[in-house]
Amino acid sequence: MRDTKFRFYYKGTILDTLTLKEISNSNYHWAEGVIVVEYTGLKDKNGVESAHFDIANDKYLLYLDLVYGLYLIDISNGAIIRYEEGIIKEITGNYFEQHEKISEDCQRGINKLLSQANRTM
Repeated sequence: MRDTKFRFYYKGTILDTLTLKEISNSNYHWAEGVIVVEYTGLKDKNGVESAHFDIANDKYLLYLDLVYGLYLIDISNGAIIRYEEGIIKEITGNYFEQHEKISEDCQRGINKLLSQANRTM
């Protein structure tokens, strides 16, 4: 079983990466505006771990749904596809640091997945 890891952002900058055990054993103080994303458990060809809202291959935004799994959203047109092994070649950025790469269609795709997730809760 893999360690569940999380990446913490504040104002578009990575603050820290912690496992669940590290979070529970720390005095980590939650601050307003901190965004927490979960790692997917996958690595690219360079061994870089991928996380929710990372950009892969300069083409796809990774979207991890805790019920339905990993999706890829085309950052140019918002097309949503399910993850298939081997599709992630290289992590090339993330939404929080490179949001200008994300098209309006992609943002609509993210909103669609978020609304589906809210209906299942």
